[in-house]
Amino acid sequence: METGIPDAVARNGSFRDIPIDLLRGFAIVLMILANLAPALFLPPAPALPALPALPALPALPAASEPVTLQTSAVPASQPAPGLPLTTIDIAGIVIVVLDGSILLIRRWWIHR
Repeated sequence: METGIPDAVARNGSFRDIPIDLLRGFAIVLMILANLAPALFLPPAPALPALPALPALPALPAASEPVTLQTSAVPASQPAPGLPLTTIDIAGIVIVVLDGSILLIRRWWIHR
């Protein structure tokens, strides 16, 4: 008599992946709880005191001061030549996203 693999294994994959998935989920839960732990042990924030009423603003004299028509600020200078950090940041993000995508596709290919 031939014995085949159980239906649950045929549908869901091998048993060896179940403990790894459980441990991975447990690790994620522990990381979330570790990030929340300081907030759980802090004392509650004290109540804010009531704000006093603001005094009334004095009336402005009509046309007593001249209006400035243009700014007297120094014009902005050109950016200094150097390392383009935003370009390096964007390239780093693209590399991380591509690397993650390749890893996900590889894991899917192995798991299928």
